[in-house]
Amino acid sequence: MNYESIHTALKSNDLNWCVAATAIGCSPALVMNVCARRTTSRKVANGLSALTGLSVSELFPDQPQYTEHGPSEARASKVEKARLLLSKSA
Repeated sequence: MNYESIHTALKSNDLNWCVAATAIGCSPALVMNVCARRTTSRKVANGLSALTGLSVSELFPDQPQYTEHGPSEARASKVEKARLLLSKSA
């Protein structure tokens, strides 16, 4: 979705940039900049998803990093695989 479509989705839930930003815990400028693709923020993307009822991939189909696993999730997966290998060898 583009900037205007996300704004319309917020308005359909009786929300605006300022209310969304306060609920997410950031500035309205950050929310608007993320929606306009001038900056990125997984926190804002997830917050907007919750506020609009749309998935992150629907809101930001051009931003795959919002739906990919972060570094901590990738590390946890590697640790789990390593533990599995160790348990098999013991």
